[in-house]
Amino acid sequence: MADENDDEWRFSVDEVGPDDGDEEGAPEEAWPGEANERTASEADESVTLVGEDDDAPTVGVATGEGDEDGNVAGALTPEMPVEPGTPSPENVVFATAGAVLTALVFAAVATDLDAATAAWVVAGVAVPAVVLYALFRRY
Repeated sequence: MADENDDEWRFSVDEVGPDDGDEEGAPEEAWPGEANERTASEADESVTLVGEDDDAPTVGVATGEGDEDGNVAGALTPEMPVEPGTPSPENVVFATAGAVLTALVFAAVATDLDAATAAWVVAGVAVPAVVLYALFRRY
């Protein structure tokens, strides 16, 4: 059986090399979203950098002015105008089912969940969902 010390991985700084990024072929740019002079000076005019003046991460927000093709990932403005509509029954059923399951999980964590409590939770979520669906369909 081999000695257990032989199985350990040992590296010295000379074998691995420095971790400063000054090596040839290493990218000079910062990580995406990191604030520095290069990203601020070479930023596209269609991107506004938010958060440069505080300790929070810097985020680029697309303004949509330079986009000929339409919406891009990260843009806060939709490609076409948002128009109000009525919810479909399928969407209401799935949203209500998700709300019921979430409420049941929270109820199970908070109390001892029995059939009566589960029925009250389901009714407490389903009844307002039906009322809201009826109001949205009517008006």
